[in-house]
Amino acid sequence: MTIVSGLRIIDSNAQTGITWWNWTLKIISLLIIVIFAP
Repeated sequence: MTIVSGLRIIDSNAQTGITWWNWTLKIISLLIIVIFAP
């Protein structure tokens, strides 16, 4: 899913959009931890 799609979700459904961003940040954080903290 692209950033534009994410923004469209936020525009169409604020709750869903917020959830999507929260999960995206969690996934990115986990990837950073795995990559930089072996």
